[in-house]
Amino acid sequence: MAFESEQDRQDQLEALGESFVFTHNGNPHVSSKSVSIYGIFDRPYIETNKIEGYKPVVTVSAVDVLSVAHGAMVRHDPDATYTDYKVVGIEPDGTGMTMLILEEQ
Repeated sequence: MAFESEQDRQDQLEALGESFVFTHNGNPHVSSKSVSIYGIFDRPYIETNKIEGYKPVVTVSAVDVLSVAHGAMVRHDPDATYTDYKVVGIEPDGTGMTMLILEEQ
């Protein structure tokens, strides 16, 4: 999904996505430095070596996650029942968007 500008990406993420809280240092404590950004959450079905499961991912603007590294924490808060995830993979797509592979904590 390519957009013309960073503003186009931000507009689409705000319209289609939801807010996530990122803690870059991997500490989920509320006193840690964190930032809220918009992203599109998905949990596609996967099967590896006959093991079935889901791979939670969030697609965000690459500009918003320039300093995100493996081990950063992501809080997803649908319906006020939050779930914490750890970033275990970072996949930029070359169009200004990045998919973060998550692991539920």
